[in-house]
Amino acid sequence: MAIRLRIVNAHPKEVDSCVGEYLADQELAGLRPVTRYQHNTLLGRLSRHISPTQLRDATSDQLRDFLLRSKANGQPLSQGTRAGEASWLRSYFGWLHRTGRRADNPTEYLPRPKHPRRLPRPIGEPDLEMAIALADARMRAWLRLAAYTGLRAAEISMLRGENVLLSQHLIVIAEGKGGRPGVVPAHPSVLQSLTDWGLPQAGWVFPHTYKHDEPIKAWSVSHKAADYLRSCGIDATIHQLRHRFATAVYQTSGRDLRTTQELLRHATPLSTAIYTWVDPADASQAVNAL
Repeated sequence: MAIRLRIVNAHPKEVDSCVGEYLADQELAGLRPVTRYQHNTLLGRLSRHISPTQLRDATSDQLRDFLLRSKANGQPLSQGTRAGEASWLRSYFGWLHRTGRRADNPTEYLPRPKHPRRLPRPIGEPDLEMAIALADARMRAWLRLAAYTGLRAAEISMLRGENVLLSQHLIVIAEGKGGRPGVVPAHPSVLQSLTDWGLPQAGWVFPHTYKHDEPIKAWSVSHKAADYLRSCGIDATIHQLRHRFATAVYQTSGRDLRTTQELLRHATPLSTAIYTWVDPADASQAVNAL
């Protein structure tokens, strides 16, 4: 069952119809609603930043100034945020140019911010064990889904009872990151936690608190889990439990990157590589053996 995300108008009234047409083309190309929503929000933010200049008339200097802006707290944007926003701006203004809505492309010579190399941040095993031991039934299910099956917060929120195959020890991911479906093995402790929570035969496993015909929001899973971990004195996020799953699978599979990639449901092994963690003891042993 798909949830259609309504894209709201995030732009000043004077903005022309180009953004709507661009988003329509994105939908036709198969981009997910959440991605289109993020693009729409970013373009609205840019439109307000360069006002009274029309969005379609933005200059390279204005785009550079926008990417170098600070957050509300005065801190600069992270390099990862800049890289992502620059990519989205190139998409929009490239589309304007290709479709004849603009004679030039102001992003053509705009520097391409490098994506920073991310390091894995798996939660420590003692912290994980304590968090699971102290959690209520729902939180325990969330933690185990992330740590022992590698589910993302969005995938936890969208989990449905009919997609948990108890007899086969499998969980079907109807729509993962990028809209890709997948099937993952379910650890026995995960299935037990889901049963303890009250796994339905069909429908949302974790329904919205007030709208029971809708799932809980992904951001709510993420925030509630982070708040819970913080209350346990653990400085971690639920995504770090997915990091733990990735590093554990990589090590127990004999450092099989392909198997790890499949279980994480990554499109390429390049995405998987950031989750693999080299034990310092192993690294020292390798160097000493030279």
